[in-house]
Amino acid sequence: MNVRFLMLFAFSAVIAITVTVFALVTYNLTFDIAVNQQGELLKRLTTEEAERLATLIPNDRRKFAWGSLIGYEEGESYVDIIIDQKGVVASGLPLDEIEQRFAISPERLTSLFSTREQYGHFVENGALYLWAGAEMPGTGLSFYNIQFNMADISNALSTLTTRLFIWSAVLIWVSSWVVLIVASIISHRIKKKNEVIEFKSLHDELTGLGNRNLLQSELVRLVESDKLQSRRMALMIVDVTRFKEINNTLGHKAGDYILKEVANRLLKTLRSSDTTTRFGSDEFAVIAMVDDDVAAEGVATKIRAAFIDPFEIDGQEIKIDLSIGAALYPKHGIDAPTLIRHAEVAIQSAKTSTQLLTFYNPTRDHHSKRKLELLHQFSTALSSGEMRLHFQPKFNLATSEFDSVEALLRWYHPTKGVLYPAEILPLAVQMTMMPQLTRWVVGAALSFAQYQARQGRSVNVAINLAATDLEDDALPDVMRGMFAQYGVEPQQLTIEISESVIVKSGKTAVEMLEKMAEMGVVVSIDDFGSAYVSQTFLSRLPISEVKIDSSLVNNMYLGNNESTLRGIVELAHSISCRVVAKGVENPKVLVPLRDLGCDVLQGYFLSHPMESHDFDSWVDNRSDAIVKLALA
Repeated sequence: MNVRFLMLFAFSAVIAITVTVFALVTYNLTFDIAVNQQGELLKRLTTEEAERLATLIPNDRRKFAWGSLIGYEEGESYVDIIIDQKGVVASGLPLDEIEQRFAISPERLTSLFSTREQYGHFVENGALYLWAGAEMPGTGLSFYNIQFNMADISNALSTLTTRLFIWSAVLIWVSSWVVLIVASIISHRIKKKNEVIEFKSLHDELTGLGNRNLLQSELVRLVESDKLQSRRMALMIVDVTRFKEINNTLGHKAGDYILKEVANRLLKTLRSSDTTTRFGSDEFAVIAMVDDDVAAEGVATKIRAAFIDPFEIDGQEIKIDLSIGAALYPKHGIDAPTLIRHAEVAIQSAKTSTQLLTFYNPTRDHHSKRKLELLHQFSTALSSGEMRLHFQPKFNLATSEFDSVEALLRWYHPTKGVLYPAEILPLAVQMTMMPQLTRWVVGAALSFAQYQARQGRSVNVAINLAATDLEDDALPDVMRGMFAQYGVEPQQLTIEISESVIVKSGKTAVEMLEKMAEMGVVVSIDDFGSAYVSQTFLSRLPISEVKIDSSLVNNMYLGNNESTLRGIVELAHSISCRVVAKGVENPKVLVPLRDLGCDVLQGYFLSHPMESHDFDSWVDNRSDAIVKLALA
């Protein structure tokens, strides 16, 4: 129901009630005035007539012939009645005839004669009657005159009623039009004001783009439309990197200009079917109608291409970099709140990534339901024996036999199955339990080495350290104590640090690795070739082993990486490091890797990671013969 109709209805109701009350009050007042005027006149005439009759009445009143004084002629509009204390003395008409002809009941006459009022009116059977009474001086009698034909008053009231009805109808008609016009004007203004309020509630004032509310509404609409037809889409969040630096350096005016220009470029770049909104202070959200990851990456490529040219502010060129994170529907969520939250998780990951587009990854979602459950259970996982190490052999190409293993962390969750380091390590960091986890891994690895020594096998065990471990100053002393506890030489332990972690940690990493090397621990760079450190930086590190990144190894049989691999092998050998090629999954790479000079091979083709008891069976069955067979 619109505002104009409500106002018209309300005002019309008020006017109708007001006019009705006015008409009723006017009618009643007019009626009372007319009756009172006629009553006063009838009272005066009745008093005069009572005084005149009193002079004509003899002493013997009961035998007096009243007919000549108060007789009744047909057609007269009144009747006279004379009473004393005993009742009616004389009447122009018999009482029963009065009742029959004028419908005035005896009870009405009785109550009339007993009143102390001098005049009045009453309504009997719908008819109006006027009466007046006066004492006849010196006679003990009372004279009453009853008027039963009130045509004058009835005509006056009928005329008044007609006029009141006409004026009321005119007033209501005019008022309705006035109300309709006023209501239309007010309704139009309210509509315009509501449109402005609604627009502001759904749009960003600075850029004119839709805001977060509009984004959510559009997502809800698109998701609900999926019930009728199959749709796919990507919710992409575009973050302007280092925007705060621009704002603080050049001022808010320049910052506002940048944001408006970013909005303009996005609108020019994207399709009309896509929805572009301002998501946060320096973030924009895009709903792109795409079918899969590849199409989403295509949209991200177009967005990045639109920002190759710098912005110019006061003659100064400003280059804008972007981070883009995305959540796909229905892959990463089937409702608007979930898609928005997952896109926010993706953009946080994108800010620390060099990828063109970062998709939502549940393992990086610190607020997912699964994550919350695992966080709650992580603290007891170590003490309850749910954490275990798997061991993957490394094969020496010189002997074609294994000479070391890499310890890989697994969480045997009672309800969720086996969990891997990609999901375990973020939990440990968030729970600030990384030191406890690392110490457990070191202890479990040394226990394995101790057991293997008792079986007559000297096995080097490699463990992986995270970036937070490089900041743990107490770790070297803890490891010394564990070497003594398990009776294992430091040379039987290898620590592997990824190349990217070393590059980011810088001096801290170098100092920690030097302490480990001085202790006798073997230091290995993992995922080498992913960050491309310089030979000078590499020569400064106290390393004994280089592990080539698995992506380079896996693509070797395609003939794309041979020159790169040769350079890595030659570089490692130049600083007296042995070279481990990890991620060997295809037998076609075995001979080329040997020919390039790799020293050690590791991968699923040769052996999957296994638990300690399975490792013993594997050794007994001399499964390392697979390398000899493959290289024959």
